[in-house]
Order: sequence, then structure tokens, then C-alpha cells
Amino acid sequence: MPLNRRMMDVIISNADLLEGEMPIEFTDLVEHVSAYEVVLARWKLKDFSEHISTHNYPDRIAARVKDDYDKLRSYQHELLKKNRS
Repeated sequence: MPLNRRMMDVIISNADLLEGEMPIEFTDLVEHVSAYEVVLARWKLKDFSEHISTHNYPDRIAARVKDDYDKLRSYQHELLKKNRS
């Protein structure tokens, strides 16, 4: 959960940097982590009736982040070329 919480915090705290709408993979991750927080809170109370999140982990999140990163790097290279001219 620590890594999942960190990813959720990065998404939430940097949402203002996104262009357009929030990607579905990001909202799916926030929903997944938030739902798991409920499960973990119940476990602290010795209630083990729930074992999974009501929302699945978004399988495509790594690919989405890589695609977006690659686009930003490409855009950065274009801007750097223009500044050198």
C-alpha cells in the first residue's frame, strides 16, 4: 500500500498539471486505493470480512504513464531545438 498511496498522492497533488480531463487510469487508481483504505481500516478493527478492493487496480496505468512521459519528452526536445535556432 505505501507505493499505491504515493502514486495516488502524486496524481492528486499534480492534477493541475494535466491537460484536458483526468485520464481514466488515474481515476481508477485513486478509486482502487481509496477502497482499499476502507478494507485496511476494517482489518485494524479485526474485521477480516473484506479482503479485496471494490475497484480493480488499473492494469494500463504503467503504459499510460509511459505514453504520456514519452509525449512530453518529445515535446521538450522540439522546444529545445527551437530555442537553439
